[in-house]
Amino acid sequence: MKKTLAVVALLATALTMATAKGAPVLFAHGFIGDTALGGTFAGDNAEKADFGKSLDFGGGIALNFAVASIFGISVGADFNYNQIGYVSESGPTLGVTTKTEYSYNYMSIDIPLMITARAKKFNFAFGPTFSLPLGEIKGAGTATTTSDVLGTSTNNLSSASTISSPFIFGLKFAAGYEQRMGMLRGVVGLNYQLDLMPVKFKNSSGDEYEFATRRALNVDIGVKLPLKF
Repeated sequence: MKKTLAVVALLATALTMATAKGAPVLFAHGFIGDTALGGTFAGDNAEKADFGKSLDFGGGIALNFAVASIFGISVGADFNYNQIGYVSESGPTLGVTTKTEYSYNYMSIDIPLMITARAKKFNFAFGPTFSLPLGEIKGAGTATTTSDVLGTSTNNLSSASTISSPFIFGLKFAAGYEQRMGMLRGVVGLNYQLDLMPVKFKNSSGDEYEFATRRALNVDIGVKLPLKF
């Protein structure tokens, strides 16, 4: 309930700030990328984020309100699937080597409040984001042990921890190219999510720990539609 009220308050604030000049523009988009590009774990796995085991994807909508000839204010809501993983190896110790491959994931609703600018067919945006983590951090992976004597064995691993962070503050940078398609405008671009706070969780004993800091580079594809009421 508190997270829902926070979303509504942020949207209302952004809409109040925007002094619209002309029709607002609806932007619907989807994105996919990788959280290993700058993302880090806290604690023992710091800076071990692995490109092949870290995925970020989702989609959402935004409204852009023009406040000057080339500038605007955009407020949106994105649903994100966030995954960050690592690969580590230990040994050999007494002829035994262990390789652990593990990925964690959690869901979030991200609220970006962006200042936008355009130059002909190119768009640029920058602003703060408020990410609301949902549910649990879930983990899954394998630990493969190789022994000179016993050969190779693999164990499946899994975990689930309750997220304790009420929200995560960050910054978002975006750039794109748009092409008119009838009433619509197709957009392709890149965005970079730079969280400035780690996600925190609580273990079964109620102790709170830092988990990881999300930083994701995404390919973004969407469409824009001017709204005329």
